[in-house]
Amino acid sequence: MIVSVRHVGIVVLDLDVALRFYHGLLGLPIVRQAQESGKALNDMLGLESAKVTTIKLSCGYGCMVELLRFSWPESEFTDREIYDHGISHIALTVTDLDAEYRRLKLSGVRFVGEPVQSDFARVVFAFDPDGNMIELVEELNFPRAA
Repeated sequence: MIVSVRHVGIVVLDLDVALRFYHGLLGLPIVRQAQESGKALNDMLGLESAKVTTIKLSCGYGCMVELLRFSWPESEFTDREIYDHGISHIALTVTDLDAEYRRLKLSGVRFVGEPVQSDFARVVFAFDPDGNMIELVEELNFPRAA
């Protein structure tokens, strides 16, 4: 039985830049950092000689963002659109969307547009330093599963 989402893994090109965004700007606390390699990692990922630095950051409620910087094999930047196949974005709940939007915009974060309100939430999409889409959500009257 699945009980929760544990983490979202994001491969990054520059770990320092990614940390400045996720830890520095978004304020996600660092839970664990590790240098990983060896047979177990290779078997798990289906790779040979994999070497990766991982940093787990807490999103609250037991969920984490895991930043991965592979030194082998090396990653390449690929530009993706929100509608492309695969995971399209991660959504983070905020308490004051307007304040977060202004703060991040002043810090140079690139947004798709301005905050928009739907029936249950106010939402805005931003880009992390690697072009991944981050949805910031301020819940209004969001229905919860029983």
